[in-house]
Amino acid sequence: MIDSKYKTPLTAGRVLPKCTYCGRPAVYRRRTSGEYFCSACFTRAFIRRIRKTIAEYSMLTPTSSMLLFFSPDMPVTSLAMIDSIIKLEKEYPTRIYISLPTDYKDFDTVENVLREKYCSLKEQLYLVVGDYAGFFSSRSSLNDRYVLSRLLSLSIAEHVSVDSILLPYSLESLAVLVLANILSAKIDDVAYIEPVVRLDDVAIGYPLYDTPWDDIVFYSYIRGIYELGLVGGIYSNCSKIEKRAYGIYRDLALISKELAYNILKNPSVFRETLGLEEVSAECGGRIGKSMLNECSSLRRMIGNIRVEILSPCQQAHP
Repeated sequence: MIDSKYKTPLTAGRVLPKCTYCGRPAVYRRRTSGEYFCSACFTRAFIRRIRKTIAEYSMLTPTSSMLLFFSPDMPVTSLAMIDSIIKLEKEYPTRIYISLPTDYKDFDTVENVLREKYCSLKEQLYLVVGDYAGFFSSRSSLNDRYVLSRLLSLSIAEHVSVDSILLPYSLESLAVLVLANILSAKIDDVAYIEPVVRLDDVAIGYPLYDTPWDDIVFYSYIRGIYELGLVGGIYSNCSKIEKRAYGIYRDLALISKELAYNILKNPSVFRETLGLEEVSAECGGRIGKSMLNECSSLRRMIGNIRVEILSPCQQAHP
């Protein structure tokens, strides 16, 4: 019998077999592998996958200080990333900064959750607040917001001393970007959608690079994130090509889990084939006139952002 506490659109109305790992009643089936999970085993598996991704791509060191970037167009994914990274890092002497936009519609809700859940960490955790949600609402494509997230997180990181920046893009969202760039014949941009890039001694990583969206949704149910009803919609404000790419990705996932899952793999093949060398890592693509202009435009737009650093137990000042 399904644990009614964890009925979701992915499991409602279905009686699942026992957990693959402990034999207790299962509440979730991972579509990419066919495994069945109880809530406890799923949480451990979710954290374990992120730990493996971080280690495989050297996103963090045991003593890293990091900035966890809250993206207002993907609030559920952002909080799932923040929650899982904090759980993962409790065993390390890590200083964690969480960025939060004070002009985000649900700022108070998110800020209260962060304080209630993580206030006890005190000297280990800080909030970095500033007005930046409006920058995202003004960009009409997923790729623009992807580039913006890198530039903006770097700008915020200049106010704190961090070794790593972690951004909340998942396997699905990055795969859609790859497909959209292929459909747009921007093969050079595909080559730089990597799990981690390094710029000015700062690693910019995507810990959810290997994590499918369904897993993120279920983790957010277990951790009480999804029920917050946060405002966001990463695919609701996209270009026509990106919406088409999203449809193709979902079709591929129905046809072949392995094919959809591996869209992101081996981007170095594109680099070697195209002979790409010069890169503008913070913009996610090859240095060219149009890319330089776009970078300059975004940098000017966010250049005057002001932030305030708080302990998680302090109230922010919108």
